[in-house]
Amino acid sequence: MDQEKLAQPGLKILLVEDDQEFADILRIRLSKESNPPLKITCLATLQQALEALLEAHWDLILLDLMLPDSSGIETFSAVRSQSRHVPIVIMSGLDSDGLAIDAVRKGAEDYLVKSEINTRLLLRILHHAIDRHRIKEKLVSVTGRLRETNLRLEKMALLDPLTELYNRRGLQQALKRETRILAREGGGLMVLIFDIDDLKKINDSLGHPVGDILLKEPPKNPELCARIRSRCQDWR
Repeated sequence: MDQEKLAQPGLKILLVEDDQEFADILRIRLSKESNPPLKITCLATLQQALEALLEAHWDLILLDLMLPDSSGIETFSAVRSQSRHVPIVIMSGLDSDGLAIDAVRKGAEDYLVKSEINTRLLLRILHHAIDRHRIKEKLVSVTGRLRETNLRLEKMALLDPLTELYNRRGLQQALKRETRILAREGGGLMVLIFDIDDLKKINDSLGHPVGDILLKEPPKNPELCARIRSRCQDWR
């Protein structure tokens, strides 16, 4: 079991911190982790971090909010906009509940006060942040697939599968909707009905696939399948 853990690939951590002494101490402490090993890259400015995010994949970002070229929650927002699928843990010298809550609400996985950081706590928070972020990403993906499935099921419940026109249920809903619009805005309602003669003879002589084609054509090309012998009156 221990050999399997040690064989795990390292996690790539982007440390964005302009205090070089603090960054070196943090890197030394985190580099001792071997389950899995942490590969830490330290950058000192927001611009360098944004460029690094474009150039490589990262498993987690450790972000100081106060940088030479950015400060406060704007630092997080800039990094977040370019790394939607990477968990971000904020480190700050500011012990501010308001700032911490704001950052978490905007997508940060956690907010740490630098003076309270110790190696054991930080490692636990980093691993939990990565795991939590992965779970949230999976939930978003599953939710998206469920939404698409529900839309397909709703479409199947309202449309005829062959012609993709409204079935009885869909037509009832459409007529109710249009009736409400007419009652509110006025106007008239026109219904176009197609009648295909001798469809049974076509199915018997040429086969049902040909009959199905004839059923699908009128809604696609009504101008080719019907002769309009009377003028359409504008009732509005």
